[in-house]
Amino acid sequence: VAVFCTFSYIAEGVCSVASYVAERVCSVASYVAEGVCSVASYVAEGVCSVASYVTEGVCSVASYVAEGVCSVASYVAEGVCSVASYVAEGVRDFYLFKIILLYSSVNYCNNVAGQAYALPRCTAEGLMKPGVQQPFIVKLPHASIYKTCDLVL
Repeated sequence: VAVFCTFSYIAEGVCSVASYVAERVCSVASYVAEGVCSVASYVAEGVCSVASYVTEGVCSVASYVAEGVCSVASYVAEGVCSVASYVAEGVRDFYLFKIILLYSSVNYCNNVAGQAYALPRCTAEGLMKPGVQQPFIVKLPHASIYKTCDLVL
């Protein structure tokens, strides 16, 4: 018997969002389209990874961040999109981007405000060699703060 994907199933407590997807009743995108729940609740139920939501076109990267599903850094780690696309969506100012870069591993330092910031790759001063720990200057254009920290790639 065909089961239709409607809000009434969840409203009546018949099953969880996760079980609908497991039974392939419909795609993640259709749940959001029906307003069954927020993107954050899908992730909480472990329906799928953030990357798969974007692949299904459920919503923009900006809306995921707005819902607090996870940090910007974790989106990059999942390969959802590039740093450039986050900036294009207006998630955060380019130079005050609170993320790990597109490097495999980064130890970032804190500025006086206690926030972790790092320059985008294209403005990094000097080449960083994989596996080498060396000083790296972090510039914050909107505040005259220059600080040295170590990056381990």
